[in-house]
Amino acid sequence: MATALAKGIVAAGHLPPEQIFASDLSDESLHKFANVIPGCKLLGSNQKLVEQSDLLILAIKPQAARAALGDLPVANPRTVILSVMAGIRIKSLESWLQTPRIIRCMPNTPSLISRGAIGLAASPAVSAEQLAVVEQLLQSLGLVVRTTEAQLDAVTGLSGSGPAFVFSFIRGLIAGGVASGLPPESARQLALQTLAGATALLHETGSAPEELIAQVTSPGGTTLRGLEVLRSGGFEELVSNCVQAASQRAEELGRAPS
Repeated sequence: MATALAKGIVAAGHLPPEQIFASDLSDESLHKFANVIPGCKLLGSNQKLVEQSDLLILAIKPQAARAALGDLPVANPRTVILSVMAGIRIKSLESWLQTPRIIRCMPNTPSLISRGAIGLAASPAVSAEQLAVVEQLLQSLGLVVRTTEAQLDAVTGLSGSGPAFVFSFIRGLIAGGVASGLPPESARQLALQTLAGATALLHETGSAPEELIAQVTSPGGTTLRGLEVLRSGGFEELVSNCVQAASQRAEELGRAPS
């Protein structure tokens, strides 16, 4: 995700690569980052990164956050922290880094192609100007929605984890097409275009999903037969429970000692 953020920031012209600094415990990860962002500066320690950053982006696995940040107090009064870690609360980051200027965001993997969905929340110490700058940077990766911090767990469950749920649905569509007689590549192409077209139709018409379901469903027709199978399995409730379970896991990850 750090690579996606840097790539989008550079591509949008917000910063030249020379003003992007990176540090990682893994040399392999650092070199991969440098291959995508040629001209960026690789630093030998997190401490050096903190000292030189006006905007410090934390793209760390939540489980490793405490160990990675425990000895990195932020002395620079200009530095704003942007965390992309699921679950880790602002109050924990304030304690670990000894600074109140914390912004949390939850991007998703389509951010890699600038089609992301990103939730954004900030501590009261972040100024409106600082928040606007960060929001502008993130908009190079897709849609940005401001939320409260309490709502970020739901963002994590819905749009953060959501691509995996969508991919699972697409895999089912493809499997159904193949089982019904289509070649695998034809089933894949039709499934992807169907999903893209249906999503675009929702966007462009502004209709509610149930309205568009009704438009394509005829009494005794093929769509109704398929929907009956979904409804018998509790499909929509299952999807809702899936999002709620992911959101709950994000909340659990946030119960880190401060």
